[in-house]
Amino acid sequence: MERGKCLELIENCKGLAMAREIHAGIPGSALATDVYLSNKLIEMFGKCGAVGAAQDIFEAMGSGGRDLFSWELMLHACSRNGVLRQAQGLLDQMPNRRLMCWNSLLGSLARDRRPQEAALLFCTMPEWDQLSLNSILSAYAQSGLLESSKLFFDRMPQRDVVSSNAMLTAYIVRNHLEEATAFYDAMPERTLVSSTAVLQAYAQGGHLEQAKRVFEGIPEMDVVCSTAMLAIFSENGIVSEARRIFHSMPQKNLVCWNAMLSAYAQNGQISEARRTLEFDMPQHNLVSWNTMLDALVQHGKLEEAKRVFETMPARSIISSTSMVAAYALEGHIDEAQQVFHAMPEWDVISFNTMIAGFSQNKQLSRAKLAFDTMDERNSSSWDAMLAAYAQNGHAGAAEIFFSRLPSLTIFSWSALLAGYAQDGKSSMEALLQAFHSASLVIDTPDPTCVVLVLTACSRTGQVSLCRSCFASASLDFHHSSTLQHYCCMVDVLGRSGRLEDAEELVKAMPFVPDALAWTTLLGACKYHKDLERGSRILESVVKLDYANAGAFVTLANIFTLRKNERSKIERSHATRQDCKCLAIVQPKLNSSHFRPNSGSSGLQISCLLKFKTAAHTRLYSQRHYCSNSHHLGRRIQW
Repeated sequence: MERGKCLELIENCKGLAMAREIHAGIPGSALATDVYLSNKLIEMFGKCGAVGAAQDIFEAMGSGGRDLFSWELMLHACSRNGVLRQAQGLLDQMPNRRLMCWNSLLGSLARDRRPQEAALLFCTMPEWDQLSLNSILSAYAQSGLLESSKLFFDRMPQRDVVSSNAMLTAYIVRNHLEEATAFYDAMPERTLVSSTAVLQAYAQGGHLEQAKRVFEGIPEMDVVCSTAMLAIFSENGIVSEARRIFHSMPQKNLVCWNAMLSAYAQNGQISEARRTLEFDMPQHNLVSWNTMLDALVQHGKLEEAKRVFETMPARSIISSTSMVAAYALEGHIDEAQQVFHAMPEWDVISFNTMIAGFSQNKQLSRAKLAFDTMDERNSSSWDAMLAAYAQNGHAGAAEIFFSRLPSLTIFSWSALLAGYAQDGKSSMEALLQAFHSASLVIDTPDPTCVVLVLTACSRTGQVSLCRSCFASASLDFHHSSTLQHYCCMVDVLGRSGRLEDAEELVKAMPFVPDALAWTTLLGACKYHKDLERGSRILESVVKLDYANAGAFVTLANIFTLRKNERSKIERSHATRQDCKCLAIVQPKLNSSHFRPNSGSSGLQISCLLKFKTAAHTRLYSQRHYCSNSHHLGRRIQW
């Protein structure tokens, strides 16, 4: 390949595969004598994220074949791709170091949120410019070091709009919205970066109206700002406003289209997302396809996800990992593993997904094997393996594994608590001790941790302890009680036989009771054989979830228990309560809208129908109900 053509291809390189093809077409003899060409290859591989390939070319040049640009390009390749230890080593070895080399590494440390290392490097620099000052300020700001940011900002000999944006970021990262707003209003010069930062800060804090006011006050709107506001509406579930912003944009790029596609996908409008992808978008990229694939996975549409995955023009690690998750969520763990092994390469996230899939499908040994074969692990890897032990009933092993964790996160504590909660009464003391330790280490335990403790109290019937934890969530940890918290209280009251108190709590809680709240109470009625209350509660369940087969089965089981207790009474004499309850249940079973869920069998439901006495038959003589599960299954369309 001639040199001019080779340089043209390098300049127009679009990805790593193309970069490798270009490199393979260049004779080694040409690289040995052409420093400029070698430097361009180092730059190309650095842009593609292939630091190893760039390093190979750099090493092949030898100490005598490199010039200053070779060192600088190699340093920049390492810095921009986060290989900071190697970048630091290169900086130390460089024969000549210009200020731009120091700034390259300093900027990377700032982006990687390493303020201490950035400060140390800053102090060893022979000179500084405005870029150096802004980089160290950004390192403090993005790491949430507000006081250090203020002190440095005030002492800067001169500031520009980049300095102001960095200081604005410091307030936003620490969630000081009032100070951020005041600083934003006082800025002598603003950019769209400033406005977008404030927009996103308001959105993350739940202040949608303030975000709208900032957006409407921007004098010159651009595609970046409009896309940010579109995403804000999407995250708040207001798809109509997101669509309005999208259609008002005079020019749309692929990022805008992907943002609108994501708005539909995240908010469950799968048909709109599909139409946008297949018919409206003028072009697609991997982000487009991955957004659609992820939406289908999240909504349990496995067959559609398979179709999209198979028709994708190109796939990435993200695509394959989504498909692994899709199969695992639906219980097809062998298919998930096939997709995993077919991937050309794996990253930490793909391994973590596979471990979680094994765990969910009760494959603890395979989860451990996947964990042990990982070359690199992050905190999520350790947490996933901890959760595998906990979810599969190995509380003791989870406790030992927990003690080996290199770092503790909120998810680590949640997984440990889940293991203790699942283990029952024998681990109750350990659970409470772990919860107390978590509250000391992480200041404010996650609401999930509180739910786990309440669940454990409920399962072991400890009413007073459950009530104390319920109150502690709001008084000590300043968490607003959630619907899950109330359901746990309903469950513990019901299990302890205080059905009237449990029913009153469902009616009085500051939420509209959902099907879960009522079915929790219905389960307690089954436990205490309270048929009359159960029939009344079933009506509430049916109003919210007409096809909830589990509720009908629960009431059927109450019939069974009552029947066993009345074994000495002739079956031809049904009680008035039984007639009343059957009057509720049978018309629902006959409805074409009723669909039992996958957790209910025809045999379970048919047991309810076997309690028809002569009186019942006369009452429902105009309808025919089969008493065997085969015909019932055909009637209700499994």
